[in-house]
Amino acid sequence: MSTPLTLWEIEKGIAELFDALDEADSPEARGACETALAEYFAREVAKVDGIRALYKQFDLFAWAARQEMRDLQQRALIFERRRDKIKELAQIVMEAHGLTRLEGRTGRLLIKGNGGLQPLEITEAAAVPDECCKYMGWVRADLWRVLLDLYSDLYLADSSGRYSMERIVDNEFTRKVIERDGGVPGARLGERGRHLEVK
Repeated sequence: MSTPLTLWEIEKGIAELFDALDEADSPEARGACETALAEYFAREVAKVDGIRALYKQFDLFAWAARQEMRDLQQRALIFERRRDKIKELAQIVMEAHGLTRLEGRTGRLLIKGNGGLQPLEITEAAAVPDECCKYMGWVRADLWRVLLDLYSDLYLADSSGRYSMERIVDNEFTRKVIERDGGVPGARLGERGRHLEVK
């Protein structure tokens, strides 16, 4: 396989042919130089066209592969939704009939309780006591320095855009208080729930 010409070598070859054309001292010599130049350009253009054609071909293959990948991902999502719907309906029917286990010839369906912590349900955030809440947001540095120096309620009531705070429930602490005290206004621990396993 021939070694590809560098740009410098190509330019040098073209320059030499043009020099020979300029120095030609007969119509035959000039004709020969012009033929050589035409053949030279034809060879280089053929290389460029070949490279371009190969590039375009692989670009098209890449586009087709990406398109096929998107199509396959979409099909996978459709199958996953159908799978999950079957699982959901099977669990509903089994629970409606008080069943937690069904045996088949090739496997079984089992309804099991979800593990982990009971889910924390906030039924009324405003009713949750302050001890179970925290404020999150931002404070401008100049106001923060004033607060550190004065700790004044006047600044805590400021509405000039120097701070923005949101009262939110501290879920972890609220859960601990519920477990400790048996309950918290505006919050409760929900059921862990159950799920279907396909064996």
